[in-house]
Amino acid sequence: MEYEPPEEIERVYTIVELGKYFTKFVKFHKPLYPHSKDEFMCSLTFYCQRLYYEKQLHYEAVIAMALHFNAKCGFGYSHREAMKKAKSMFLLDMSEWKVKLSEDELRDAHSKGALIPNSKKKEEAQQKRDKAMKLRKGGMSLKDISIHLKVSLRTVNNWKLAKVKK
Repeated sequence: MEYEPPEEIERVYTIVELGKYFTKFVKFHKPLYPHSKDEFMCSLTFYCQRLYYEKQLHYEAVIAMALHFNAKCGFGYSHREAMKKAKSMFLLDMSEWKVKLSEDELRDAHSKGALIPNSKKKEEAQQKRDKAMKLRKGGMSLKDISIHLKVSLRTVNNWKLAKVKK
């Protein structure tokens, strides 16, 4: 039995014809491609969360992306396995996925974002400076200290290490 369109429809478009115009009004997200089989589900989760946030999450979109990941990255999952992974992703409990952060949550997230990496960098720099002081007291030259700590000679000079008394 063939499909026959109702009489009031003047023309039925094919998928190819619709695809030419579809990209003009729908924004497709660029996926984060997985580098290994272990990252497959993680990347699929990120993609699903993104679609969920945009209120565009549909089972077909998850299946399409799972098959796309498998084909593009060459992980060797069978068609059935990729479909099962997509189904398990779609059946996850999405109630814990935040749709949107409130203004206060967004402000807090942005304010704390740089504090942690900056404090770690400061600690590492202080440890290198302390080690440089010990090396300098041990009689090592500034150039040797810079090579040993893998920092530039200028950085070691900026630390203003005391001269070694001979």
